[in-house]
Amino acid sequence: MVDCTESKERQRRRPVVTLAVRAQLVSFAVGLLFLATSWSNTSTHRSLREETNAAIPPQILPEVIEIVEDLVAPFLEDQNRIYEFDANDGDDRPAMHTFFAVQGGQNGTISQQDMETLAVWKHAWSKAGWKPRVLNIDHAQQYPRYDETIVRLKDVPMPENDDYNRFCYLRHFAMAAVGGGWMSDYDTVPINMTANAVDFAELPNEAKFTTYQNYIPALLVGSAEEWERIAESLVQEGIDSKENGRLRIANGNNLFSDMFAMEALVGKRQLITSEHKVGEATQLPISEKGCRYINKRQKAIHFSHHSVSRIGFHLGKCRCRAYVMAETLRELSTSCDYPDYISMS
Repeated sequence: MVDCTESKERQRRRPVVTLAVRAQLVSFAVGLLFLATSWSNTSTHRSLREETNAAIPPQILPEVIEIVEDLVAPFLEDQNRIYEFDANDGDDRPAMHTFFAVQGGQNGTISQQDMETLAVWKHAWSKAGWKPRVLNIDHAQQYPRYDETIVRLKDVPMPENDDYNRFCYLRHFAMAAVGGGWMSDYDTVPINMTANAVDFAELPNEAKFTTYQNYIPALLVGSAEEWERIAESLVQEGIDSKENGRLRIANGNNLFSDMFAMEALVGKRQLITSEHKVGEATQLPISEKGCRYINKRQKAIHFSHHSVSRIGFHLGKCRCRAYVMAETLRELSTSCDYPDYISMS
């Protein structure tokens, strides 16, 4: 412990500072403060780069870093812009949804890494001809039986304050509430999925609920009725997991995530259609073999925690997912002969 009260003897030994010297020191300090404030106000973009460069993988080209910085800049000024969407603005492109809600421990503030990832996600889907829309907990609350759902979720095995896994269940109810359609995870971007393609003029498989990465909810589609059916079924699978032996242990806690529930539903083939049209990020830079691995039959690519770590980056130690996403899309368009719309330029 530091005692903030000085002894009289110590005070006597201190050098005497005259009023004139004090005035000069105050003036100097004010000048420094002014310069620091001016630099901060005029160098936000440069500060962002200096802050992020230390965490950006060396494989990322400077022009890609510049693109991501430009994309995220509006959201850094006002994070609410991430959720902006006007269904009646005359833009008739089909919507691609994702879900993002701030967890309680973040005090309502979206992290910069998440903002960067959302910015790249919105840009990539927009360039592919879609109208990107970010849903949040407000949309889930529009579900007619939301309060009942919250009560039911308390019977799904997960830690008491686990906002993350609770939100993962609620995103399906949000999709039902807004009328269904397409949803991708916010770390999934298109590589062969333009909205003007005939395949996407209407919901596929007669609007039955469809997953495109087996039971991993990276890319999903269905009518509003199908989203509601699946959302309710996922919660029921979670509740039943305590009795049917499917309960999992994660980080020392009993947990049955929506992905575990989706896995159970995929196993019941009468409930869900599953296709394998989403690939995982594999490497940077992308080799010729890597180009062949991410084949052109795939609709999208998923930058999951596992795939990004396999490339060599731990998301808990670097703010790098958005840059890996952007650089991968750039390389696919330049080295693997993919469509120009995924180039990020």
